[in-house]
Amino acid sequence: MALRPAFLGDFVQLGVGGSAQGVAATVLIVSGFLFKAAVFPFHAWAPDAYSAVRVHVTAFLAALVKGAVILGLVRILSTAPLSSTMVSIIATLGVISILFGNTTAIRQTTFKRMLAYSSIAHAGYMMFAFVDTTGGRVSDLLWYVVIYALTVIVACASFQALSRGEDDLHTLDGAFQSRPVAALIFGLAMLSLAGLPPLPGFFAKLFVFRSAIASGYLVPAIVAFVGSFIGAIFYLAIFYRLFATQRAEEKVA
Repeated sequence: MALRPAFLGDFVQLGVGGSAQGVAATVLIVSGFLFKAAVFPFHAWAPDAYSAVRVHVTAFLAALVKGAVILGLVRILSTAPLSSTMVSIIATLGVISILFGNTTAIRQTTFKRMLAYSSIAHAGYMMFAFVDTTGGRVSDLLWYVVIYALTVIVACASFQALSRGEDDLHTLDGAFQSRPVAALIFGLAMLSLAGLPPLPGFFAKLFVFRSAIASGYLVPAIVAFVGSFIGAIFYLAIFYRLFATQRAEEKVA
């Protein structure tokens, strides 16, 4: 007799039915959503895809595509009651995505690959919203998707103005001296992605963590919250670059 992982039964409860075909179809559909959202462990395509295209296409992938995928999941799971096993899987994938995305982003030297790993972490925050049982699942995700998408678009547009077509983060060194408005806009976008108050990104994360804690998932929320501090390291490092007194080529000389 073929064995079936216990969590597959939880997908059946979402209305697909009890047949083996229904279970397989549900798993494939949800896995497809997670793949397009670049949730760990379905994330491997994102760094290469983001770095291989122009910045405006990267913005499209990180903001609009990811937002559309998450909203598609909202449409499917907006009011669906999730079992404890299902919630544990979602919370685990969310926490791992946050920790992996943020820790890997620290080591990146190019903007688009950094944004790719950052988007993996933010996909984790969005997944975390699905553990909510207080009725705020839809509103929390809508706020997060809108704020994240707009912030990424602003960040990519301002980076394009600052980088002169290059992708290396060193091109940002001292950018405030030559283009203060674009540098300030880019810096605020980075701080918002980091979730620092009183910027919009702070409230997006606040809504998600508040709902998770109110739903009784305090420990996963604490771990995810710690992961957000790891992410703040590279966002603040990029913000510091903007106000460096020397540009990278001057330092080498």
